[in-house]
Amino acid sequence: MNVKGHYEWLQRLTPLLVAIMIANVLTVFLGFWWGDTYSIIWLSLALISFIHFFGRLRLPRFLLYVLDLVVIIMITMLITRHRYVPIIEDITLFPRIWHYMQSLHPFVVIVLAVVVAQLILSSWVITKKRLYIFFSFSLLILCVKDSFSPLKLWPHIVVIIVLFLIWHTLLHFQHLQQKNSNSFKLLLHRPLAIIVPIVTVIGMLLVIGMNLPAKPPLLEDPYALWKQSRGEKVEIGNGLGNRNNRSTSTSMDS
Repeated sequence: MNVKGHYEWLQRLTPLLVAIMIANVLTVFLGFWWGDTYSIIWLSLALISFIHFFGRLRLPRFLLYVLDLVVIIMITMLITRHRYVPIIEDITLFPRIWHYMQSLHPFVVIVLAVVVAQLILSSWVITKKRLYIFFSFSLLILCVKDSFSPLKLWPHIVVIIVLFLIWHTLLHFQHLQQKNSNSFKLLLHRPLAIIVPIVTVIGMLLVIGMNLPAKPPLLEDPYALWKQSRGEKVEIGNGLGNRNNRSTSTSMDS
């Protein structure tokens, strides 16, 4: 079995792992972005991950980027076609095209930024240390938003934790391949010896984590303490779509 091929397979899979992480983190903008924006982003991330998985070793990088841009524009045009306002005046071709391209704003700008972040992170998150940084930053964003908003974000937190464990395992085997290729070859001939322990550990963590009872925080966060010191109510999201008001305020009535 070709060990090098398995290593290249991991490199080709990285854009998809990054896309899943980004897609879950971007849920913090629910309520601020239109549904069309999310549809464009999710479909673009999926198709670009597909392009890079199958084309990374076959196509020049420049051509891959051109395909990415074409995919972004085509998806944006397809999903936002109902927002296009046709021009009544009889104008030439290029002004008409420019008017149509303007109708893609701001969708195409947002998805371009997301895809650029996906490609940069796909090239950057290649070690365990960098994965720790990326995961910690993503988890922090979701946890803060989950705590201070009515959004139900805990399923997305679970997803990125499971993704982190899988990604970390893949990087571990990549390191094993580089340090001891013979041992790695033996593991490839016994896939169940790899898959079963991974699935078992992740499954146990999920079952335990999802069945833990809800408890109040052990330490008060600084924001809540500051608000309470001013006699103001603190609205805290519990991750289930509800809000609780906490206050130590004294009456302001004279």
